[in-house]
Amino acid sequence: MAASAAIGAIALVWIALATRVWEVLAVAVLLGIARALSSGPAEAWYVDTVHATDPSAPIRAGLAQAGAVGSAALAIGTLAGGVIIDRLSDQDIPVPPGELDDLRAYLDDWASELR
Repeated sequence: MAASAAIGAIALVWIALATRVWEVLAVAVLLGIARALSSGPAEAWYVDTVHATDPSAPIRAGLAQAGAVGSAALAIGTLAGGVIIDRLSDQDIPVPPGELDDLRAYLDDWASELR
């Protein structure tokens, strides 16, 4: 996990300084490598901890819940980032009519399924 953090930190500094398309692509590759290195150890730690507590305990539900929470956090972060850019930007970002209504309806349906 230390290697993942180091590669991720390098990638984030590099993206802040990137001026060419190939640099952005290289950063995307580095971030992918960092993600690959960080996901396995966390899941292994969870499995080891559950099995140390109860060797016959099911692990699929916990791993699935962690994946769902991670995906939801990514979605919320993406939407929040878009809102922040929209609020802080001096330029209007064009949104086709009805797009936000469709998104709101989709998110409302999704939230009601989770309840």
